[in-house]
Amino acid sequence: METVTNQQTASWPRAWLYGIPAVLVAITTLVYYKTLWYDFIFDDLPTITNYFHNRVLDVQGQFFSNPRWISRVLNQLTYHYWGNAQFPYRIVNFIFFIAIGLLIFATLMRVFTRLQKNSFVRDHALSITSITTMLFLLHPAQTQTATYITQMRLEGLVVLFTMATLSCFVFGVTTNNAILKKILFGLSFVLAAFAGGTKEAVVVMPMLIALFDWFFIAEGEWQSFKSRLWLHAGYCIMLYGVMIRYGVLTPHYVNSVASTPVHNNRGNVLTDHATHNITLPPFFISQFKVVLHYLSIFLFPVGLCFDYDVKLSTAWYNLDVIVPFMILAAMAAGAAWLYRRNTAHFLTFVTAWFFISILPRASIFPSTELICDYKTFLSSVGVMMGLAYLIVYGTVRLVAAWPMMMEIQHKPWAKLSAQAAFCAILAIASNARNFVWSSELVFWYDVLAKAPKARVYNNIAIALWEKGQTKEAIDLFNQAIAKDDWYAEPHVNLATIYQVANDVDKALEHYKRALEIGEGHPELFNNLGMLHFTHQSYQSAEYCFKQAIALRFHHSKAHINLGKLYHLQNRREAALACYENALRGDYQDRELYYLYGTLCFEMGQPDKAIASLEKVNKDFMDTAFVLGCAYYSKYQYPKATECFAVAYRKEPHNKIYVYNYAQALMNTRQYKDAIQLYNQCLNELDKYPYAPLHTAKCLYELGMKKEAKRALAELIKKTKFDNVKTDALTLQRDLKLG
Repeated sequence: METVTNQQTASWPRAWLYGIPAVLVAITTLVYYKTLWYDFIFDDLPTITNYFHNRVLDVQGQFFSNPRWISRVLNQLTYHYWGNAQFPYRIVNFIFFIAIGLLIFATLMRVFTRLQKNSFVRDHALSITSITTMLFLLHPAQTQTATYITQMRLEGLVVLFTMATLSCFVFGVTTNNAILKKILFGLSFVLAAFAGGTKEAVVVMPMLIALFDWFFIAEGEWQSFKSRLWLHAGYCIMLYGVMIRYGVLTPHYVNSVASTPVHNNRGNVLTDHATHNITLPPFFISQFKVVLHYLSIFLFPVGLCFDYDVKLSTAWYNLDVIVPFMILAAMAAGAAWLYRRNTAHFLTFVTAWFFISILPRASIFPSTELICDYKTFLSSVGVMMGLAYLIVYGTVRLVAAWPMMMEIQHKPWAKLSAQAAFCAILAIASNARNFVWSSELVFWYDVLAKAPKARVYNNIAIALWEKGQTKEAIDLFNQAIAKDDWYAEPHVNLATIYQVANDVDKALEHYKRALEIGEGHPELFNNLGMLHFTHQSYQSAEYCFKQAIALRFHHSKAHINLGKLYHLQNRREAALACYENALRGDYQDRELYYLYGTLCFEMGQPDKAIASLEKVNKDFMDTAFVLGCAYYSKYQYPKATECFAVAYRKEPHNKIYVYNYAQALMNTRQYKDAIQLYNQCLNELDKYPYAPLHTAKCLYELGMKKEAKRALAELIKKTKFDNVKTDALTLQRDLKLG
């Protein structure tokens, strides 16, 4: 690293100022490029692809309606235009990630080059800023958020809006253009208001902006800082005002969240036993080791994992409480000592940023998850600044202490090689870590190696089951149960496997145990309902389907199955309501559209039938035939003909299809083809007594009047159906063939 004077700082070539972030963006793109095509992982499914509210685009309804409305609007827009394709979700997230990195670079360069007291940071502004940005974009710990679709749209948005607001504040304070200053301050207030719709962790944003101001703009001078108190008050009013409106900063909400015991998450037990609740005291004293862990992943990014098998601490005097507390206390004391020596010391800022930003993520509020590395995304900004500072400071001291290094540092290749090597190490580590997210199996096997919990075994088993490796899946489901027999999900999954294999006894055994555990599983009741349905225990089946729906109203499959049951019992109105609820629920497939369309036609609603059946492949069951009948009832004969043609090709010996196809052909004036089909029905006149009458009509339209006259005469003479004879006499008279 080279020392740069203040005069040189102001005249850095644009190639450096634009080239460095451009290169970092290019390298980051290479590292994350493959991840853009990775599938959804873990809770991406329930929170994005299977989340009912994402199916309906309601930007106006979501606007400033809840503390996470921005993420929901993004998910709704993505689903509306691209459905379940993962690439759009990931590319948008990647753009956010890059945008944060660029904001960090621009903001730090803006303040570092203007520092008056901290000449070291000012003189090495480009190096510290570049390494900070490099670390933020390429540190392997960042993959825990950047590659995680769900959390990048929550934690990532917190950081994006925090940095965007901070950037507007910094550029507004440091510009001499009065108009631009007002615009930037106004924009920063708007961003602060919008930030309230990212995630509750954004609550620390005003404190972080004030912290940044004190250390890098006011540089520890109260008079300077005091002149901008109105701005900081404005950020508090804007952000906390909207959060109070959402109800998340009210005393009642805070007290209820802090004091209410939390049940252990399924398969992820933090207490001594699965039935014990997570309460405030053990959760709070456990936070010291949690915070120390969060700090350690940036210093030593080895053994990173999505999940960790860490339990709650049981007493304040345990070593896993005392040791982390002493280390963190020493850090705080060291930062305070540095602050006494210099009220704008860089490392004091870094320490304060880390503790403030981690506070909402490691606090007194009990949670079902103890350690989640994605929670460090906001604090990582400060930590990366600290690491960059220490790297540059250490390099400068090393050069000063070692004369040989003094000579090497002036050679461009040496500096570039060192920086390129460091960047390459980070890129390789992040690329390796990103591979973990390539599939459910790879993801959960990585977790299994570090945290072999019941949830992990269950999730690997599900991934294997979906790949058709049922035997291996059964073994892992049993291992999950052995780890935690109070975990209902593997019991439900095993019961489903045995149910499909017609092993009813084993299926019922696992369903019974899942019910004993008492976890509300819609899938359990839905599957159990199907078991009763198959055995014609319709009353029990109805009860189970209704229980599944009560647990998850948007559970489409339960609505579908209940609709089938009602349809079978000829309770058409009830069945129709079930299918309509399923269409508004979390799952739609061709069977649902077929069932709904068919029932609508049966109930005399051809328009609804057509709209639904057009979403189904015409080769599916008798879709083509029912759709043809619906079009025929609307006198849309060309459409009906197309559909009946598909049905006829599929089952050419089905006389119902033959006769209806002939009817449609006749109504579209394709008389010759119609006659051939009517002829196939002449040997079943009891079922199709009008076939000879329609044949005569077609013959007449083809100019074969003699044949038509003869056919009508023969029909009048031989038919045993009075209505057919009456219609034949009428046609004979109308066509003057008597």
